[in-house]
Amino acid sequence: MAEEHKILYLNLNNRLAPNRQLVPAFTDDGLHLNNTGYQAWKDELFKAVTIPLK
Repeated sequence: MAEEHKILYLNLNNRLAPNRQLVPAFTDDGLHLNNTGYQAWKDELFKAVTIPLK
């Protein structure tokens, strides 16, 4: 649906929570991102916004 409307949908689950739980290095409490988690989040966002949209 996002592609149909030319909206970029970025699924970060594979990177941040591949087993449906946050990667332990990305969280201190199992729920919220810590600095390392936000860095991974930012890295994925930067990759996505620097690729040309179709």
